Amino acid sequence: MPGFVTAERPFLPDYLPVDEEHPVRPQDGYGLSKAVGEVICDALVRRAGVAVVSVRSSFVITADTYAPVLASFQGRRPGRMPNQWSYVDADDLADRIVRAAAADTSGHEIVYAAQPDNLLGRPLAELLREVYGAAAPPLRELSRPDAGGIAIDKARKLFGWNPQRS
Repeated sequence: MPGFVTAERPFLPDYLPVDEEHPVRPQDGYGLSKAVGEVICDALVRRAGVAVVSVRSSFVITADTYAPVLASFQGRRPGRMPNQWSYVDADDLADRIVRAAAADTSGHEIVYAAQPDNLLGRPLAELLREVYGAAAPPLRELSRPDAGGIAIDKARKLFGWNPQRS
């Protein structure tokens, strides 16, 4: 959602893992529509006093697409990936959405949905060094060495979300 995944002129995040505080910089219609949608949610909360949760999901993988997606990475040197090898399992995402709908929140909450690990199952710091070298974004504290590039701490804290699949 910050804009780096679908950017016309690719750029790296300011830091990894990306969290909800990361600046949003859309360049294309898709990214801009996501940002505008969140601004609309802010306005709705101000106008009607309702609670809204915006879910920023990562690359969604279903049970039947794990094998082909993972096969596409095997035997290749890791390359640049705009979401820094993050993904979310469709069933875990569904659980995340149900938890958000049932939660007792107020205002507009923006949360990411991603698995705690990365697609390659390798340490994120190692991947960043190998793929980006000195240009790699600064790495913040990780929940685990093989974390993906998207932080899910806020979703865990607000909704008790704990993705189960890998």
